[in-house]
Amino acid sequence: MKYKSIAFLTVCLSSLAMISRAEDEVSLSKDLMPLFQRSCQSCHQRENGNRNAVKSGYFYENKDDVLRSIGKIIIKNEPKKSHLVYLITPPKDPNQKKQMMPPTRSKAPKLTKEEIRKITEWIKAGAKDN
Repeated sequence: MKYKSIAFLTVCLSSLAMISRAEDEVSLSKDLMPLFQRSCQSCHQRENGNRNAVKSGYFYENKDDVLRSIGKIIIKNEPKKSHLVYLITPPKDPNQKKQMMPPTRSKAPKLTKEEIRKITEWIKAGAKDN
């Protein structure tokens, strides 16, 4: 009887841990699309006349656009190899010059550290369509 209680408790605790992890998972639709639309879409949309954004082929108008960049600038499970993470992460040395997104000339709001962390976590978790 004692072992059945321990087994039951173990199953319950495991279930709670899984529910907690699912709630913490970053959602492309809920968490990231508002960020992409706020900070990226003004340049990375098809109808804005920005030749560089159109030439790059990376658009952030909708979820499907973001998912199309997987395998190109987003490498599933590998944020350190994902060019998107490089582009949105400020340099450690403030004197270092590097291309940043959104660019300083853009009026789009910069991503916060927390927002960059969410994008990085989403990529690390497999860049899921969720």
